[in-house]
Amino acid sequence: MQEVIRRWAWPMLLLLLVTWAGGMGYKLARSPRGYAHVWVYPQGEGLLLLDPREHTVLVDGPSDSIAFQTWVGFRMPLGVWNVDLVVLTRWEENITATQATLLRRIPPRRAWAPFPTENPAALAEWLRVCGEPEFLEPGLEGNVGRWFVRVLSGTPPIITFTYGHFQLLYAPQGIPAEQKENTAKATLVLTSHWTDGIADPPYLYLSRRAKESPELLQHPTVRLLLPPKPDSTLHLTTDGEHLGLEWER
Repeated sequence: MQEVIRRWAWPMLLLLLVTWAGGMGYKLARSPRGYAHVWVYPQGEGLLLLDPREHTVLVDGPSDSIAFQTWVGFRMPLGVWNVDLVVLTRWEENITATQATLLRRIPPRRAWAPFPTENPAALAEWLRVCGEPEFLEPGLEGNVGRWFVRVLSGTPPIITFTYGHFQLLYAPQGIPAEQKENTAKATLVLTSHWTDGIADPPYLYLSRRAKESPELLQHPTVRLLLPPKPDSTLHLTTDGEHLGLEWER
């Protein structure tokens, strides 16, 4: 028996070391590696934000909960089992159901949501998973790792996500004329309705605050309208000063 143990001890130890090294390599390959990341779900239906220390923010989501779980799971760092902040901008049954399904597996530490409306079924399930939220009101703010999140408007919801000098302004239900001055402070503006009448699908504007981008080199304009790609994820990376954009399948 001891001979068998001695014979297999080193191979088993070597196998464990190889498995551990492979797992660490996979984790490093999926780590933020010094940059903050923003992924915009196809057609702008959801956001996932990540800082270099693997703090996460999840915003809204599509009606297809299975596709969204796969999308988030592919981009979450290995070994991260919680979302630091989940944001819900409207009590729509498909969005609340999608978030609730996902967050059963990766529970949130904090939750922001609008004041409840006439959808008790969606509200009850989301609250059961996420707990009592802080309500989306102007001035609500907080840090999630190195991300600074602030609510500019609760109705319609307008939220900024700031990392260093980079700022993403998220306005899924449009930007009223009285809020237009806030867009000048942002690096990127993701919205479905602009003040000049542009309507859905969501559009991304690149403002004068952007430092570096292939799109800026190709289109030397103050604010750029990026045409949406229906089946592609927009991936943004920033160190707080510079900005990179790419489309992911």
